[in-house]
Amino acid sequence: MSSFFLALHTILPLFLIVFFGIVMIRLKVATIAWVDILNKYALRIGFPALIYYFLQILIRTIRAIAANRINHLILSRIMNRTETVINPNKFS
Repeated sequence: MSSFFLALHTILPLFLIVFFGIVMIRLKVATIAWVDILNKYALRIGFPALIYYFLQILIRTIRAIAANRINHLILSRIMNRTETVINPNKFS
């Protein structure tokens, strides 16, 4: 069920934007020329900015995972060393 809400949370803004555009055209608030300008903005500025933003999030996530694994490795080695120092006859 949580995967459904994750998908809904991801897709819902897109559907809301499309619905908003349809309402604006039906109410004659937006003209075809205005829609053409917004399309050019979305393709030239909006989508590249969105891709860049999500790539930055992906990079931060990968770095956090790598840092967590490195910290875990370092801590496990430190814990193994302290156990050896505290109990030198552990393996005998």
